[in-house]
Amino acid sequence: FMQVRPSLKIMGAMHAGIDDLVAKAQAMVERKQVPFLGFHLDPESGEVLFMADSESKKKVRESRALVEIEAILKSTFKESKKLTFYNQKFEAARSCIRDIHTCHAQPPFKFAWEKDDNCCLVEKTFPQVSYDQLPQEILQDIFQYLGFSDLKNIRCVSRHWKTVADDPSLWKDFDLPEKCRKQEDTFLQFLQGSFSSKLQNLELDDFKFQLNDIHFELLLNLELATLVIDKVDLSNVSSDSLAKLVNKCKDCTIIENGSKSFKLDSIKLAAIFVEMKSGTNLKALTLVNSSSGHFDLSMIPTTILAKALNMVEFLALERVQLSTHQLKEIFDYSKHGVPKLKNLFFDKLDFGSVEMEILHPVLGSLRNLLFDETSLTETQALDLFEFLDNSCSLKSLKLSQTDVTKVSASLLARVINKIEMVTLAHFEKEVFAIDTHQLEEIFKTMAKPESATKNLRLGHVENLDNVNSEVLAKALNHLESFEFDDYFLVRITESQTTELFNMMSVETNLKMLGTPSQHRIPVDNNMPIGLFQYIHSV
Repeated sequence: FMQVRPSLKIMGAMHAGIDDLVAKAQAMVERKQVPFLGFHLDPESGEVLFMADSESKKKVRESRALVEIEAILKSTFKESKKLTFYNQKFEAARSCIRDIHTCHAQPPFKFAWEKDDNCCLVEKTFPQVSYDQLPQEILQDIFQYLGFSDLKNIRCVSRHWKTVADDPSLWKDFDLPEKCRKQEDTFLQFLQGSFSSKLQNLELDDFKFQLNDIHFELLLNLELATLVIDKVDLSNVSSDSLAKLVNKCKDCTIIENGSKSFKLDSIKLAAIFVEMKSGTNLKALTLVNSSSGHFDLSMIPTTILAKALNMVEFLALERVQLSTHQLKEIFDYSKHGVPKLKNLFFDKLDFGSVEMEILHPVLGSLRNLLFDETSLTETQALDLFEFLDNSCSLKSLKLSQTDVTKVSASLLARVINKIEMVTLAHFEKEVFAIDTHQLEEIFKTMAKPESATKNLRLGHVENLDNVNSEVLAKALNHLESFEFDDYFLVRITESQTTELFNMMSVETNLKMLGTPSQHRIPVDNNMPIGLFQYIHSV
């Protein structure tokens, strides 16, 4: 009997029968996960029986250990000529000569996971697996954990690995190297090299040198998915080059930050929209002014702007200055054919003098509509909900700083429960004006099986503490996700909290309950103690 590690001890193993030895060894391997390698001399047959766990057996088979051990054993015993050594590989190969495999010698020691059959023992040896034999999707799944410098290196391993490593999905987060923003020669060298083709997303910002048409000609050779223009001096870039690059992308964001050096003049902006109306790859366009000013489009001819913006599926306008006439023409243009616009985001826009009828041509076909920090009057809110009650394809709706007190409770509840994701109120200080009856009607409808609402976000909503506890609990447990801010925690009552978690403990659809990821709630004495008690017990 041999031991691989001194810590392995099977007391009385030599004196006990082979069955007892096998049982103890098997328990050691399977229950304690201890590596085991052993030999047993059968006095009657004169054979040495080999026992091992699967990993040890693999290592022994791959080496000359069995041959060397056989020589040691034969030189140890006086009657060495009578001693025969059991050789699994040899016995299996010799047995395979016959047509019927019943003669195959079975291993004297098997673990629970080894099949009890009469197949050839050679077939049980571990196959030699090459990474090149792995399916492409498995290698791709492994490669996604590598950094871009490692991806670059493994492309040199083999043709198969290069094919996998070149998959665009592995390079989707590849960014322009920082040194390219500091040195023009390095930037040009990168654009002329093969690895520039891996660049899918480009941010034109914080360059230490001025960009020009030579740079843009090289950028036009790339297949960019997204382009962000922010804090970059494009005064030496022609309007034509800029317009072509913007319209070759699928998604473009143009940000103005108030600096004259980084601001696009009206000629360059007009060139972008002229190119866009003639034909574009753009699916999404975002225009942002990140300062206290406005992104001024009032100087762009209305007909050009209307046709251009109706070429995209996603339009986000933040602090953008448009005249009422421009807005009307933009949305009226969709009457000329099937509207392409599916996602419309208004952020920090002055909508006070705008009639909601302007949006009617596109409202019925929109999938996502967002009014973020954009106030809607009582009349505008009523018009919006009346239209959506008759024609609504929305999957998500966000309203902030909106007064819905003129909208009937039944109308408000019907529309909101047609929409999968609803956000009421901004997650800051603005209060969403809504009465108790309206809230209760929304939550009653939400608890019904026919409600389409799955995700609800509540900001600073008034009168929440007056809602019936059972009504609120049923509605929230019917949702898949419910997000709230600290205002909700201050307003929710002890009985509402108790009912919410009592129902949740029995049955719920909720997969997520909490605050927005970027929002932190201060813990104070105004929060109901029941909330913490129930969370602790969940």
